[in-house]
Amino acid sequence: MASLEKHHGSWSIRYRVNGKKRRKNLVGVETKRHAFQLLRQFEEEQLPKTVQSALSLSEYVAEYLAAHRLRVARSTHERVRSALDIHLLPAFGDRSMEGLETSDLVFYFSRRDAKHGTLVKELHTLKAVINSAVKARLIYDNPIKDFSLGKNKESRPPPYYDMDEIDSLWKHCNHRPRWQFLVNTGLRRGEVMQLRHQHIVDDVVRVISTEGETTKSYKHREVPLNDMARDALAELKNDIAWQNGMDERYVFPRMNARSLTRAFDKDARRASLPGSLHWLRHTFCTLHVLSGTPLRAIQELAGHSSIKVTEQYTHVQKRLGQYGNNINV
Repeated sequence: MASLEKHHGSWSIRYRVNGKKRRKNLVGVETKRHAFQLLRQFEEEQLPKTVQSALSLSEYVAEYLAAHRLRVARSTHERVRSALDIHLLPAFGDRSMEGLETSDLVFYFSRRDAKHGTLVKELHTLKAVINSAVKARLIYDNPIKDFSLGKNKESRPPPYYDMDEIDSLWKHCNHRPRWQFLVNTGLRRGEVMQLRHQHIVDDVVRVISTEGETTKSYKHREVPLNDMARDALAELKNDIAWQNGMDERYVFPRMNARSLTRAFDKDARRASLPGSLHWLRHTFCTLHVLSGTPLRAIQELAGHSSIKVTEQYTHVQKRLGQYGNNINV
């Protein structure tokens, strides 16, 4: 991809070769029309040979991630970086981005043992990196832009814990206040890790998005505290992690997000329960459906980007009213 430039009355063509800027001066060109004719001729005859880049994924990924970090939530950036480091770079890192073929993707995804949603995210990440290089005029085209993994043939409702399982978790866990706060507020892991005491006013959690600490959707929302959430909040100050001199401005102990996940996994195993930390958020949404909370209200409470996300939880509506209006768990 090339462009015209006029400087001090003289026309030139600007383009890149292997990421480096180049310029071809147009001698004897007086009109813009003539300059455009030469530009088209240059693109048709020279550009495919000259600009066709051997720029590899590994050579460009650092530049892409630096820009990506500035425009997305921290959790999203970490997911993308992890997918690149662990899976995509080992598979495609030394390949020219313009040299990738459909057969390369078919080979990779047919052998990648992961859920369809995970594969779709990896494909989206790979396309996004290459599209970014095209936009920066480092390469000429994205050869995999039309590749698709098709629709997911599996459809399952979001998993959640029923009341018996919640009771079992409370009996066997070491960190009940943490999990009790999460299941009664529906906050995401990243949101609760950046939640400060100043964000809780008049028994309402204000989930805010700032430049340094963004939410997944970049939108703020408010979640009222129920009785069990208030009790958990009061007990969190006795969390054993606070004994290590943690930052008391925050509601949760300052720790790596993965450490919080591992702590829940251990407590779930003690209670012989399946699932993960995110199941607490699913449980929050599911119990709201069971209690008769309108879907639009649940969408606002959970911070879902679309009502379609919230509608995933309607599979339990046939049991509507099982817990009445009580979602204190």
